[in-house]
Amino acid sequence: HRGFTLLELLVAVTVMAVMSLFAYRGLNQLTDNSAHRQQQEQWLRQLQVGFTMIERDLLLAAPRSVRDGFGEPRAAFLATPGQENLLELTRSSAAPGSRSHPGFARISYQLRDNRLIRSRQPVLDTAVGNQPLETELLGGVELAELRFFSTAVAWLPYWPPAVGAEVVPKSVEITLQLAGRPAITRLLAVH
Repeated sequence: HRGFTLLELLVAVTVMAVMSLFAYRGLNQLTDNSAHRQQQEQWLRQLQVGFTMIERDLLLAAPRSVRDGFGEPRAAFLATPGQENLLELTRSSAAPGSRSHPGFARISYQLRDNRLIRSRQPVLDTAVGNQPLETELLGGVELAELRFFSTAVAWLPYWPPAVGAEVVPKSVEITLQLAGRPAITRLLAVH
């Protein structure tokens, strides 16, 4: 009976080491891919939740103007480029066709510190010092642009188009530029 030579043992150990290295790298790559996939899924989920909230607010937009903390009138649906609020609107709390008595809330969206923030003011005609409830919808937002479709004027970067014009637009186009990602544009119907 003849045993293994030292050379045969060294070759066998080397082959085993190389195979183990490949197996380790393969498992490591799978783990990295899984972590990246989970990050992507979390980001997509956050994006979907954010757009769903915006879409729901737009579908429940109500033609009810408000007064600010100083008693000045504010349009039911308001957007002015360059202002703190990207969009302000009055929202009904009852779904269209619902028999329940609708309540209203004032909703606004701001881009603050690269975060898209949704603010909800449960009291429409607010007093100075009332604090809205804020929710961060998305982080890493570098730019947010809105356009509004009016049947009379077509697309506008602001709303309302003129005094006495339509209270709410027919649709809103939202473009978000997110850090390290391509721009995302959504076209959403209003009311």
